[in-house]
Amino acid sequence: MGQSACSPCGMADPTTDIVKVDSTLLAGPEPNAKDAVFMADTPGRVPWGELRGPVWHGQGIAEEAAAEAAAEEEAAAEAEAEARAREDATTGTADQDWARRQAEAEAQAEAEARRLAEERALAAECIAKAEREAAEEAARKAVAQMQAAEERERKENQQAVRMLSARGFKSVSSLRRKCFKASYPLHVAVEENSAAMVKALLACGADKAWKNSAGQTPHALASKLNKKGSHAAVLAALL
Repeated sequence: MGQSACSPCGMADPTTDIVKVDSTLLAGPEPNAKDAVFMADTPGRVPWGELRGPVWHGQGIAEEAAAEAAAEEEAAAEAEAEARAREDATTGTADQDWARRQAEAEAQAEAEARRLAEERALAAECIAKAEREAAEEAARKAVAQMQAAEERERKENQQAVRMLSARGFKSVSSLRRKCFKASYPLHVAVEENSAAMVKALLACGADKAWKNSAGQTPHALASKLNKKGSHAAVLAALL
């Protein structure tokens, strides 16, 4: 067995047993020109090769801090955007609620106005109907009264005609002479104490101012003949 044979129990030979190391694999990246100038021109600075390990570590921390700051800014921006969105939503909801309440109030006002208008129209219609009915009733009463008056006048005329004919008078204004006495039909009605005949003669045009041969008006004659109210009705008819 030669000396070059590998034996687990042999000693290492410094001439043949050599381990080669690629120093480029252990070295970090070379500084750029700006960093090299800065490190070279700064008095008291440690060479770049001795500082690049700590510099890289600091650079990583700065990058992490910048990333965290950016993340925080982004989170803050998102939170602000969410807050604005909530605020907008709240404002929009409030606006919608206000608009809804406003629309409801307007609808209620319109409904109330319609109700009042309907009530006024109904009241006006009721008043007009009542006025029409009152006018119609008044017209009916007037017609009835006129008809009654005409019928009463007709009957009085008939009664006056019969009375005049029965007592020898030609008309209500004719003067009858009998036994040296002269009188008008109205005086005869007073003497007979007939209030109905007095009314009939007056209705036919007899004059209460006419006097008989004794110079008495029908009223004066009735007052003379009135004994204890016996001619009260005739006196009332002559008023």
